[in-house]
Amino acid sequence: MGFPAPSGFLGAMKFWMRLSAVVVGGVLGAALRFGLLHRIGDEVVALGAVNAIGCFLIGVASGLMGPYASTARLFLFFGALGAFTSWVSLWQGVVPADILIAFIETFVGAIFVGLGHLGGMKLRRVED
Repeated sequence: MGFPAPSGFLGAMKFWMRLSAVVVGGVLGAALRFGLLHRIGDEVVALGAVNAIGCFLIGVASGLMGPYASTARLFLFFGALGAFTSWVSLWQGVVPADILIAFIETFVGAIFVGLGHLGGMKLRRVED
């Protein structure tokens, strides 16, 4: 299936602007995650904290921004927060303990996204 190809000069510019937003956000999110992991030290605890915080921020941002697609949303969700949270980093080797940790983090992450989204929606209603 895939994405539709951009048509014309303006379509191409819009495509490259959105792609750039994702790339820049991804670099910032990955650098922040790397710095926090290095600072905290304990990889499993640090990854759990990073993923929970990232999921909560994704929820808050989605509640605040609403359902509208924008370049800012691409920067934040796909770029910065997508690269900041990382379940892939858990998979050093596939052993049962790693699988269990990934499942627990996914469950906790879903809860944090939901709580953050509800909080963000409440904040958006207060601003309106």
